[in-house]
Amino acid sequence: MSYLDCDERIVRRWAAGDGAIPAELAAWLEKLAAVHEAAPPPTTWRRQRRPATAAEA
Repeated sequence: MSYLDCDERIVRRWAAGDGAIPAELAAWLEKLAAVHEAAPPPTTWRRQRRPATAAEA
């Protein structure tokens, strides 16, 4: 299922530059990108990675 409720192949075509993204959708994507850029996910909650052992290196 696609969040945009459309065939995912059309989205792949847009991403590849094959076809114009509808203006209304492009404007929505720009707004969505701005929100994500202004509020990136927190990084402090992530568990610290342990150093690799000699066997893993």
